[in-house]
Amino acid sequence: MILQLRTLCLFSLLFSSVLCHGQTKSLAEEPINLENFNFNTKIEVLVPEKYRDERDTDYESYQFSSRNGSPNSFTKNTIFIDENNPEKGIVRTEFYQTVSSNRNTVAVFKNQTFNRVSFALDQNNQIYVVCAAAMIVTEKEQKDFIKKLKVNYGQYKKYKGKSASNYFVYEWQTKDRIIRYSSVFVDGNDIIEKHLVDEEHPEMVPEKKSRFEGYFYLIKKQKIKDTKNLEMSDFDFIHY
Repeated sequence: MILQLRTLCLFSLLFSSVLCHGQTKSLAEEPINLENFNFNTKIEVLVPEKYRDERDTDYESYQFSSRNGSPNSFTKNTIFIDENNPEKGIVRTEFYQTVSSNRNTVAVFKNQTFNRVSFALDQNNQIYVVCAAAMIVTEKEQKDFIKKLKVNYGQYKKYKGKSASNYFVYEWQTKDRIIRYSSVFVDGNDIIEKHLVDEEHPEMVPEKKSRFEGYFYLIKKQKIKDTKNLEMSDFDFIHY
C-alpha cells in the first residue's frame, strides 16, 4: 500500500511537471505534439542554445539535423518598439524555420505530420502562437484532417483568406486556445521550387503538379489581438 502510494505521488509530480513546463525535448529529438501542446513550453527547450550558428553574424540562427538526418534551420527575428532604439523594449520575437525537408516531421496532430514549424513569442519570451506547415498535402488528406479536427473540437467556422484568394481558414475555439487551419491551393503551373536532393546539393526544379499546403495554428486565446501584425513567413495565412 505504501509502495503504491509512493508510485502514485511520483506519477503526480511528473504529470504536474509536464503541465507546468510543457515539452521537455528539443525538435531534434522529437516532434511537437500539437494536440496536447502546452504554451508553457520554453523555446530554449525546443531550439536549444547549443544549436546556435555562430558563423551567422547578420541574424541569430540555429541549425541541427533531425532524427532521420534532415537539416533544419531557424532564424530568430526580434521586433522592437523602436528599431532605432532597442532599449525601449520589444513587441514580440519570432522563431521561423528557414530550412526544412519534406522527409522531416517536426510536429504531429494524431497521424497528420508537419514538416515546418514557427513560433511567435511575447515580451516575456512566452510562446503564444505555434504554426505548423505541411507543404505537400492531397485534397483527400486535407478533408480527412479537417474531419479529425471536427471530432476533437466540434463544428468549425469557415472564412475566406485575407491575404490571397487561394485559401480558406477553418477555426475552432476552446477554453484557452484558438485553433485555425488554413487550406492553401498552390497552382503548379506558376511555381519553381527548391527541392533538397541532399544536404549538400539543393536543386532548383520546376514543380508542375498543383497541390495543397496546410497551415495549422495554435493561438493562446488571451493573445489573439497580438496576431494581427503577424505576417512574416508562414504566419501570413493566419488571417481572414
